[in-house]
Amino acid sequence: MNLIRNHSKSVLSKKGFTLIEVIVTLAVLSVFMYLITMLVSSSMGFFRDEESQVANQAALRIVSVQFEKDIRRHVFGVGDLVISGSCYTITPVYEASIAYCLVGSNVQRNGAVIASGVSEFTVSPYRVTDNSVLLTIRSNADRYGRVNEVVVRIFVRVGS
Repeated sequence: MNLIRNHSKSVLSKKGFTLIEVIVTLAVLSVFMYLITMLVSSSMGFFRDEESQVANQAALRIVSVQFEKDIRRHVFGVGDLVISGSCYTITPVYEASIAYCLVGSNVQRNGAVIASGVSEFTVSPYRVTDNSVLLTIRSNADRYGRVNEVVVRIFVRVGS
């Protein structure tokens, strides 16, 4: 009996870990680290996608606000909006003309790029019935195929 007690005390008094305990611990830790890494990387992907959506929306908003501002500032008549291909020129009575053009995927205002990542920029001809033009801007598709679009009917001043 004494021999069994002495043997069990010597087994219990040994310090350290067995190889199996170390391997199991490393396996469990590696699974947890993998799960945490997957969670962080998917969160970063969602953030990147949202950031690209926000950038597309901001580009479209900048173009629509600037175009609306330019077109509303001027007295309008039927010949004040000249459409030539993908260029739209506002020709006010007392100021220099303002040209908006879609060149590639960039919208330019008098030759300066004001937005990029645009696939469509169209302005309908001036409607005499309600003194308005229809502005349509569409962004390029992102990696999921999502497209942002702004459609605005702009009512303009009419006068002499």
